[in-house]
Amino acid sequence: MRRLALGLAVCVAAVSALALPADRVDARPQNNGQQRNNGQQNDGQRAKAELTFVGVTIVDGLGGAGTSGTVSIEGGRIRMRTGGGRRVDVEGAYLAPGFIEANGRTGYVSNAAEVTREMTANVDVADLVDTRSSEFREAAFEGCTTVVMVPGTENLVGGLTQAYHAWGPDERAFPIEGAPKDLTVTMGNSPSRQTVRNFPPRRPRVPPSTSIYARRPTTRMGVVWMLRQSFLAAKGVQPPPDDADLTHYREVLDGKRQLRIQARALQDLNGAMRLADEAGFDFVAEGAEEGYMLRSELGKRGLTVIAGPLPSVTSGSGPDATETALRNARILRDAGCRVVLTAGVGGGRWLREQGMFATRYGFSRDEALAALTSIPADLCGLKDRGRITEGAAADVVLWSGHPMLPTSRILLVVVDGHVVLDRTAPG
Repeated sequence: MRRLALGLAVCVAAVSALALPADRVDARPQNNGQQRNNGQQNDGQRAKAELTFVGVTIVDGLGGAGTSGTVSIEGGRIRMRTGGGRRVDVEGAYLAPGFIEANGRTGYVSNAAEVTREMTANVDVADLVDTRSSEFREAAFEGCTTVVMVPGTENLVGGLTQAYHAWGPDERAFPIEGAPKDLTVTMGNSPSRQTVRNFPPRRPRVPPSTSIYARRPTTRMGVVWMLRQSFLAAKGVQPPPDDADLTHYREVLDGKRQLRIQARALQDLNGAMRLADEAGFDFVAEGAEEGYMLRSELGKRGLTVIAGPLPSVTSGSGPDATETALRNARILRDAGCRVVLTAGVGGGRWLREQGMFATRYGFSRDEALAALTSIPADLCGLKDRGRITEGAAADVVLWSGHPMLPTSRILLVVVDGHVVLDRTAPG
């Protein structure tokens, strides 16, 4: 028994020693006896780091070339001067804003959408997210400091988005207070593939059915018809559907809420533009894998496109049976679109890879960095993030070289003023 007890003690000690990697800051609260209020504590109220980065190359995320300088972090804000706190002086290091995943699709509790109905405009994705998911931690440790979570594509109208700080002292993602919530719509095959019986027995139907007992829509035409019905009802042109709450649709029409439409294929992009013209609203296009075929039309609108992720670096086959082009993002940008890069279902940890793909297929390194930082920040209404400027929020990453170089390594990550990863600390 003594030998058994001694063996168990050794195992517990070994596990404890391995619990925190040597290069990771222990950001957990020290008062383990205090209740965490079900994970809803305000991480922003905890003490924030004071750091001074000396002699770094600053890539500000706005598309310009890097410049040498000194940056400090005080009270969760960036100061373009020498400050107090610990000095971080690493030869050849680059300081960049943290990446922003504008189209986060990992880290859900279970289902990514409320699939009992076709159109769920009032569903808030915050109710579907597991803030302690390892997906958020891994995103932060790969340089992604902000994730804007989006409802899944199973529904025609999925609901509202929510922006999160990717990781914090409580070992979880936490919401960014006051961040705008966009309304999300999915066109194409995805919502019509998810038809389920509304007549017993309730079970998924494979393949989709045109039966009257199936959940609508069942075809691409049905997708467009249901969207047109809702927006024209919100506009007052026709009576509303039964039990329909049109509040968020009216906000889109009034320009008070941003609308995102996932439209990957040529016909879906055309359908989205026709519907926008008919109902009178603006929208952001997600996916747009065949956008290069409509470059002129999309460019004339100055459309914002959340492009990616690249499904393959060799084949031209993408989601929704699209014919992809590796230079799609560059073609759309040159046509006049504002382009944001996303890793989609891959999660924020793969954002850097999408940026490096973009540099291979037409973007400069600093242009790709802007498409991962300041441009998605502006799109998502996070004007003080995604850039290194005086007074901006302290979401920064220290790299051993330029972030878009595959040889560069992350040295330190700061999320909202909190150090969540540190490979520069003494010892």
